[in-house]
Amino acid sequence: MISMKRLCILSPFLLMLILTGCQFEEQSEKLPIQPRELALNSPEASSEESSLNFPEEPASSSLSALKPIVPIRIQIPHIQVDADVEKVGILENGQMGIPLEEMNIGWFEPGYKPGQNGSAVMAGHVDNKSGPSVFFYLKLLEVGDKVFITGEDGTTLTFIVKDLATYKTEESPIDYIFSKSDVPRLNLITCTGTFNKKNRSHEERLVVFTELNTITSGS
Repeated sequence: MISMKRLCILSPFLLMLILTGCQFEEQSEKLPIQPRELALNSPEASSEESSLNFPEEPASSSLSALKPIVPIRIQIPHIQVDADVEKVGILENGQMGIPLEEMNIGWFEPGYKPGQNGSAVMAGHVDNKSGPSVFFYLKLLEVGDKVFITGEDGTTLTFIVKDLATYKTEESPIDYIFSKSDVPRLNLITCTGTFNKKNRSHEERLVVFTELNTITSGS
């Protein structure tokens, strides 16, 4: 977990995380806008057309006995995302590590765990050299949409989207995105905006802010 003192120390590195954490090394300027895997089925597809298995709403749950989890899976029904989660940290060059598999999501392990009071952070690619990637449709999320995070112990946390915001990359509010809070939060990050060929990066970052709503025990 990041203390406020450590947050101040890491701020330059976290800014670098925002700058580079969701981009793919060999992106092209223009990409075909079409899904290439099940995780990228068009959000307009009906539930009958989708083969993804999303969690059902729990009959009851309590946040009082909540224990933070180590995330291994993320599911976002509205945009048909069903992906593995990998732990990532800060590399020696100051950049955020990226998942070994490009269709996976990176959880910033030095920060908060999902379910812990504070802002857990995950980042995913928006596209790559061959087409859309896992967070391509993240921009289509709406307030009230659900994000399911499953932990190593089988526990599933349901987060509710509270807000979406787009920032110029260099102006991203690092302290806010990685902030502590009195409730468990999960912030999802990906690239958006114009692709800068010179910097080989998108010029903006999309952040989806969510808060924990319910828990489904894995036992």
